[in-house]
Amino acid sequence: MSEYTDDPAVEPLAMFRDMTRVLAWVLVAGLFVGGCGSEMSLDEYAVAVEGQVRTMNAKLDALDASTVFGVEEVRAYAAARAEARAVFLGAFERLDPPEFAVDLHSRALDVMTRVTAGERSLAAAAMASEAVVSVGQLWATPEGMALRAIDEESVEICEVAQASFDETRGRELFEGAFWVPSELRGAVDVAFGCRFEDR
Repeated sequence: MSEYTDDPAVEPLAMFRDMTRVLAWVLVAGLFVGGCGSEMSLDEYAVAVEGQVRTMNAKLDALDASTVFGVEEVRAYAAARAEARAVFLGAFERLDPPEFAVDLHSRALDVMTRVTAGERSLAAAAMASEAVVSVGQLWATPEGMALRAIDEESVEICEVAQASFDETRGRELFEGAFWVPSELRGAVDVAFGCRFEDR
């Protein structure tokens, strides 16, 4: 039996049910399209990461270039490092990586979470000590040595990311090939400066 009848009391209810179904489909479709549309392109993602890495590295390099001697100065140095890492991590967590970079992003997020925790531990050690009066002594602490090991992992991940993006340069050959998806055509040109000597 059709849900539409000549009964004027029934038809508005049926129309309401149909409108509800249509509205539900519109909302689902909107969420689906919105979800897909929120994903960054590979180039947008790479450029965003490059900017974040460069900002963090500039802060860390400036701190390492300054003369640090004395308990309070070492504490301020360690706290500033922890803050620079936390700012980077917060920005990195908010990125929506494209499919090409999901695994790499996940690995980088894991190691940077651990680096940031290591920086916080180092800062806490500096705050608790009255004997650490130089950067050299700070890095010689157990927290400093542990952080160095984790930081080396972050450099390795950075280099893997750089190599992955460098490989996309071969895609320039497909620039005019309309049958190749657009996300697989463009080259991504970034320079992360993973190691100090590369900055």
